[in-house]
This record gives sequence, structure tokens and C-alpha cells, in this order.
Amino acid sequence: MASELTMLLLATLISSAALLLIGVLRAPLRHAFGARAAYWVWLLAPASIMGLFAPRLNLATAETTQTISSATGHAWQVIPVASTVLNHIDVPATFGLLLWLAGVLAALCITVFRQQRFVHALAPLSKGPDGTLRSGAIVMPLVIGAWPPRLIIPLDFERRYSESRRKLMLAHEAMHLARWDTPVAALAAGWACIFWFNPLVYWAVSRLRFDQELACDATVLSQFNGSGRDYATALLDAQMANQMRVAAPVGCHWQSAHPLKQRIAMLRKKLPGHMRTKLGVAVAIAISVLGSAAVWAAQPQNLTAGSPVVLSMIWFADHDPGFPGRIVRVSVSNRLVHDGEELASMSPDRNYEVACTPRALPHGTPPREPTVIVRCKLGVDGRVFAEPATVIREGQLVALDMRDPTTGTRLYVVLSASTSRERVHQAERR
Repeated sequence: MASELTMLLLATLISSAALLLIGVLRAPLRHAFGARAAYWVWLLAPASIMGLFAPRLNLATAETTQTISSATGHAWQVIPVASTVLNHIDVPATFGLLLWLAGVLAALCITVFRQQRFVHALAPLSKGPDGTLRSGAIVMPLVIGAWPPRLIIPLDFERRYSESRRKLMLAHEAMHLARWDTPVAALAAGWACIFWFNPLVYWAVSRLRFDQELACDATVLSQFNGSGRDYATALLDAQMANQMRVAAPVGCHWQSAHPLKQRIAMLRKKLPGHMRTKLGVAVAIAISVLGSAAVWAAQPQNLTAGSPVVLSMIWFADHDPGFPGRIVRVSVSNRLVHDGEELASMSPDRNYEVACTPRALPHGTPPREPTVIVRCKLGVDGRVFAEPATVIREGQLVALDMRDPTTGTRLYVVLSASTSRERVHQAERR
């Protein structure tokens, strides 16, 4: 449970840093390359998480990886420390993970409820003469749902708006469909459910939806040259209309809580050219790729498998409390294992078992000398009765003394661990 909670903490820190960076980059990208480039930079958020969980190859000798890792390594120091603490306090770690899962379930239920309430408010739906879905509960067209998204227009759409405005409105909603904006909105809602405890995520979702609308506005206007005034008037009509005030978590509609003044101000600006827009999108994608690569390259060694550890353990089982002299002794010396790999040993009669898993802290993490976190499972008759964890520095011996409350059996474990090159080479030659 502790490792899962540690990874959740790490994912929260990384994604929050990505969202803050996106918040800084949005305005400059929009000013330099247009609204569509600012929308694409949101790829940095999922890309950073992909970089965190992507498998790490054995590129320890590559200069690029070493440079990025050394430049960003200090930012990871809190993670091994948090992992060590959580490993020592299983009950709070388990409670924290269960609390997070309960929050995810509650947030998901609220999102589904809001979506269903919005959909039910549109009923009854009917088909118009052109085959489109119509609703008397709306006065502006909208796109609802993610898989599949559906376009819904007002019953009196033709009477309410002129032909030119109808074309602009339908083009706007068709662009949402073509750009898969409602599936993106669904993924954003899911992100908010997973990180329900992070207030930065709610701000980010609202800004994403706003950039989504600006990008859609820009794309439509690039197809309808000279229609900026009609478009702005349609936006104003949408904001003043007596439409439902409850927004759908997964949907795109003209009337919304987005800053209308800023949207109309964007319409007055000259749109960037085709090549400039493509360059901006390429820059946004490059930022996302580089951000993901930086997170991947800077992962500390204790989060990826492959770091060699020499582990030794001698343990004693006092299997009869009434006769302390009757002791089972098991020794495992200088065994070469890899970071995250379990080393298990059993007594000759297989009644007792000790299994230990090392995690090497990255060099430079306090304490400065090479350090290994070792987590053990102590078992009697196939049942684990204790899972202690300890921190072992280079050259140290650490003892664990645990007693099974059911049988009274006492297990006494002496551990040593090393990541030094000399010890690793010696173990490899054995």
C-alpha cells in the first residue's frame, strides 16, 4: 500500500508542475501562434504522467540521461524519504489509499450524476426534418456526450436565427465534433476524479475548456473570413439567452461560464497564417515531448528496476517459547539481487520464511552515503505475521526482532546491504 501511495504522491507533484507550466505558457503561445497552439500545449499534462510511468531502459552511461538526471535529481529527494516513512506506517498508508479511492468513487459518481441530470433536462428529444436531434429545452446548439458525441439543436432553430448565424453556430459545433473535443472533456473530467484532492486540477479543467472554445472559434473563423461581427453577436446572444445554467461535464455549448469579453476580444485580432499556426502546434507538441522525456530521464533509481544490491541476512527462529535453546538458523550471504527484487529463504522444514526486498536510494539523497531501504515479510506456517522495514547504510548491520502473536514464535533477522561496486563485482564473480 505504501508504494502505491508514494506513486500517487509523485504523480500529483509531477502533474501539478506540468499544469503550472502550462498556465505560464498558454498566453505567450496564444499571442505568438494563436489559440490553437495554446490548446495543444495541454498535452504536456498527460505526457508528464506517461514519462513517469514509462519503463526505463538501461541508459545509465548516456550523457543526455546523466545530464538531465543530475540537473533535476534534487527535486526527487522527497520521494524516497516519503516512501521510507510510509513503509514504516502501513496502517496510515493503507487508510490514505482507501481514502483516495473513496474520493475517486465519490467524484466519479458526482460527475456521472451531473451528466445524467443535464441529459435528462434535454428530454424529450425529437428528430427534425433534416434528421438532427432537437430539444425544446435549449435555444443554442450543443454537442453532448463523448462516445459517441451527439449534436442537438433547438426546436425553433430556423425561426430564431438567420441563415448566416445558423451556419456559424453549426460550423462551431461541427468543429467540436471533428476535433474530438467532448472525448477530451471526458478525459479531463476523469483526471479531476483521480486527483480530486488537488485544487489546481479544477482550475486546469476550466482553463482547458476555455482554450478549447478559443481554438474552435479560431478554426471556424479561418473558414469564414469576414464573419467576425456575426460570430461575436452570436456569442453575445448565447450568453444572454435563457438556456440551462447547469453545464454538462462532458459537452460543448455556446453558452457557458467562459469569459465572454476575452472570447470576443480574441475575435477582433488578426488570425495567424496557416504556416504560423502549424509552427505553433509543433512547438506545443515539442514542449510536451521534452517535458515527458525530462520526467522519464530524471526518475530516481529506486523507482525503476535494475540497480544491483548485495544483500545478506542471517535469521533465527525460536520455534518453541518454552525451550529457548531450540533455535533454527538460516544464513544467506552476499546474494546479488536487483532493486525491487525479492530474496526469500525458508527453514529446512519450511515452517518459517523470511523474504526481503531492497530499494536503493539514488546517490546524493540524504543521507549522503549509499543507503538501501529493505522491506521484509516474516512468516510462520505459510502465514505472514509481520512486514517490518528498515534503512541500511553502507557497512551497517541492522537487526529485526519480531514475535508472532498467535504462536509465540520469535524471528530475529540480521541484515546487511551494499550497492558499492566492489561488493557487487565480488558477488557477480561468485
